[in-house]
Amino acid sequence: MKSLTLLLSFTCFLGLILQVSQAQEPKEDPPTAPVAVISSFEELEALITRDGVKHETDLESQYIACPTQKGPIDSVIVVRWAMEDGVAHFIQIIPLEIPANRMAAVESAMIRMNHAYPVPGLGYNHGAATMYFRFTVPLLPQGFLTEGEVREYFSYTVNQAALLYYTMEAVASGNVEPEDALTFHNARLSAPAPPTGSYVKELNGSTWTLEFSPDNTVRLFRDKAVAVLSSVTIE
Repeated sequence: MKSLTLLLSFTCFLGLILQVSQAQEPKEDPPTAPVAVISSFEELEALITRDGVKHETDLESQYIACPTQKGPIDSVIVVRWAMEDGVAHFIQIIPLEIPANRMAAVESAMIRMNHAYPVPGLGYNHGAATMYFRFTVPLLPQGFLTEGEVREYFSYTVNQAALLYYTMEAVASGNVEPEDALTFHNARLSAPAPPTGSYVKELNGSTWTLEFSPDNTVRLFRDKAVAVLSSVTIE
């Protein structure tokens, strides 16, 4: 009887040791899905195609042009895969016409904005008379971007161009001077957003258009002639 009691005690003790041992064994982390990467221009185009984005490809120059629409932006973004330079460029065209007498002011404003802006990227192509916002990211030393990074950089570039459009438009129109561009930009970002765009209504044989401009000017047109010129204040 005493031997049986000792055997049972030993068995329970052994079971307890096994439980403690198993509890202390490190658990393996569940396997994670591999991160999809883009390491060539061909893979970049394949990603944009899979995402259903309309685009045109220039294989020789290694760039892809995609139409974009965001707020005042109705233009094109160019993604250039410059592996020979170790970078990729995301360049959103800003469709803004600049009067000749305001070009110097706009150039000065761009320099001032790039100096103080968190991500300097404003530029102007004098040959093509085109303003743009460019976001450049390194490809080296790893030699690739993840698919998530490509999508994020694409969206970031378009959004920044849309935000900067109103500031540069105010400078180009003469409503804001270059030294005040950054203050104007920051104030606009922190202020409630005014309505923008145009609204059209056919009424009593005439076409009425209510137009809200980025500088808070409001125009009411009757058959393309200004009937009312006013302004809007958001409180």
